[in-house]
Amino acid sequence: MLLLWLTTFSLLIWAVESDRAAQEISKGNVNLAKGQYNEALQHYHEAVEADSTNVQALFRRGTTQLFLGRPSLAIRDFDAVLRLKPDMSTARTQRGNVLFKQGKLEEAKLDFKKALESENSNKEAWEGLEKVMIWDSSLYRIRAKCSQQRGDIHSALMDLRKVAKLDTDHADDVLYEMSRLHYESGSVEQALRSIRDCLKYNPDHKLGYPFYKKLRKIGKIRDAMIAKSENEEWNECVKKAGEILKSDVSEAIRIDINRFSCKCNRENGDLEQAIQDCSKVINDNPNDVDILCERAEAHILNDDLDSALNDFTEASNIDSGNSAARKGIERVKSLKENAGKRDYYRILGVSRSANKRTITKAYRKLAQKWHPDLFTDEKEKQKAQKKFIDIAAAKEVLTDDEKRSKFDNGIDPLDTSNQQGGAHHHGFQGFRGFQGFNDGQYQFFFRQ
Repeated sequence: MLLLWLTTFSLLIWAVESDRAAQEISKGNVNLAKGQYNEALQHYHEAVEADSTNVQALFRRGTTQLFLGRPSLAIRDFDAVLRLKPDMSTARTQRGNVLFKQGKLEEAKLDFKKALESENSNKEAWEGLEKVMIWDSSLYRIRAKCSQQRGDIHSALMDLRKVAKLDTDHADDVLYEMSRLHYESGSVEQALRSIRDCLKYNPDHKLGYPFYKKLRKIGKIRDAMIAKSENEEWNECVKKAGEILKSDVSEAIRIDINRFSCKCNRENGDLEQAIQDCSKVINDNPNDVDILCERAEAHILNDDLDSALNDFTEASNIDSGNSAARKGIERVKSLKENAGKRDYYRILGVSRSANKRTITKAYRKLAQKWHPDLFTDEKEKQKAQKKFIDIAAAKEVLTDDEKRSKFDNGIDPLDTSNQQGGAHHHGFQGFRGFQGFNDGQYQFFFRQ
């Protein structure tokens, strides 16, 4: 009988306290809606005091603590709520938000995930989880590794850059890894920048400094090579490129250097090597329009017009708006149309890449060989005269920049059919000083 009475009395007390807690919660809600946070908090305190197991009282008190800028006290209330009701997703989401702001990303992520397990449609939990992911360096690292395995080095580097900012304790290792990736992809400048940043974080990095010394050496030679190319010192450019290619460098850096040596060798007259260098770049990237055009130029100088046309056409197919490819096609077609006409390079026996000094030297040698005064037989003399005229014409065209440019583009500047209005043209100006033929005696004066 006594036990029954005690049980009934306890139930009455609980009912009274629960009713009191509900009243305090209701009052607190009114204050909260008005923005009266301190007053609301006091009512929620009373509610919890009346019933310490009231989930709503604890949750609302925790929420109000957040409004008042007291996250630690708020978490204490959310902890109590979740001990009483572990599947309350709103409480988990709120606690997750607080933990996220405190930088406790792993704990926040766990709360958001559990909130979604209880309520998959919880939009705030989804948004919270997304925010955590943005700041989770381990996820960026995983994605960087996946991108690297797919060959997407650019995306891998972007993710590693974020890892370095988020995980400052290991930034030196991440920056070293970035430097290696830049190096493997052929970017010496970017590799140097990353390794310098690595050494700023940790000057004693075990792998960083030796790698920095290697990159600095390659970078200096590469800079010198570029400078020689810009100054049109082609032979020196080729030498600098050779220094790098002979050293232990990544395959991508070899391709990068081949891009320069391709042009430098062409300009230096080593056409076969230029074509080989260009081909190495194209084998690595068949869509490299610039190098296709560069190789085409080497083919022209090597008198291989068909191969030149193929390269220009391929470049145009890849990039229909590329003016170099379009003009190249027109030029090669013009050269092929004029293939049966005088070839001044062949007349002097020089390559299309020959400089003025080489051209003048060849001219003098041939002019002496075919000097008409050396021949007594009339037929031989006439043949020598024709040869000599062609030799002088070749020298005139190939030592004049404007005329040579026209000839290289398929136009013979000494061909009267190319003159406007069909006006008569003497053909060439190289015989000033040539005194003609008098009584079988010939005198020639050669310009030095």
